[in-house]
Amino acid sequence: MRRLMEYVDGYLFHRLKTLLFCKQLLNA
Repeated sequence: MRRLMEYVDGYLFHRLKTLLFCKQLLNA
């Protein structure tokens, strides 16, 4: 179960970084 949480955390973190990156591209 703990491994699942780590996987979810990593996935959400990756999604967040991707969103921020896209935002910067649009603002540039």
